[in-house]
Amino acid sequence: LTGADRVIRVADGALTPVKPAEPELPPYETAIRELDSIKDQKLWQQGLNKEYYTQVTDTLRRYISRRYGVNAMEKTSEEILAIIERESDEHTVYDTLRQVLRLSDYVKFAKLHPLPDENDESMRNAYLFVNQTKRTEAPQPDGTAPETVTKEDKK
Repeated sequence: LTGADRVIRVADGALTPVKPAEPELPPYETAIRELDSIKDQKLWQQGLNKEYYTQVTDTLRRYISRRYGVNAMEKTSEEILAIIERESDEHTVYDTLRQVLRLSDYVKFAKLHPLPDENDESMRNAYLFVNQTKRTEAPQPDGTAPETVTKEDKK
């Protein structure tokens, strides 16, 4: 067997091939795909505002967790905003996320019924936040693999 032919031995002694795990998509790509899926479901158009905002904010929280290495799923909206304010060079990134998280909190906890324009703005801002904060690849002069540039690297 070659290195690519991984197998496991089952209880009866037979060898069973194991397929290698699919590589995990970068946080940016995962978030964009999830937002596309939420948009296609047209939840708020069916009156499912709470479900819509729950899915949008859960997607953003997972993205933030993977992108910034914090457990955003266990943090309040204000705690997340404080992290983003600390990590981001541009105040517009903070403002973009704040709109989505605050409106989401009102919908989920105060049973607010947002206007259609507010729902559209929240989805636009979710996409915008992900696009504004995705990691960029810096080209290497020696031709080696690019490295990720973060705010910490710029300091």
